[in-house]
Amino acid sequence: GTKELAEGAAVLVDPESVDDIAAGIGRVLDDRGLRETLIAAGRERSREFQWRRCAVETLRVLERAAPQGRAR
Repeated sequence: GTKELAEGAAVLVDPESVDDIAAGIGRVLDDRGLRETLIAAGRERSREFQWRRCAVETLRVLERAAPQGRAR
């Protein structure tokens, strides 16, 4: 879900609450330290979603799941 994707790189709010969304935006605008932390965390987190890394991780999973030494 969204919480897992955000993982410390976002201010989580109730998406159905205008007041909660406004408060979350306000926190980021008003708190420079929070803003800088979120920017750095977002950049770091985005590295995990690069296509090359995704392909390498998928290949590892497939190699572990495939029966060893059995051709089809």
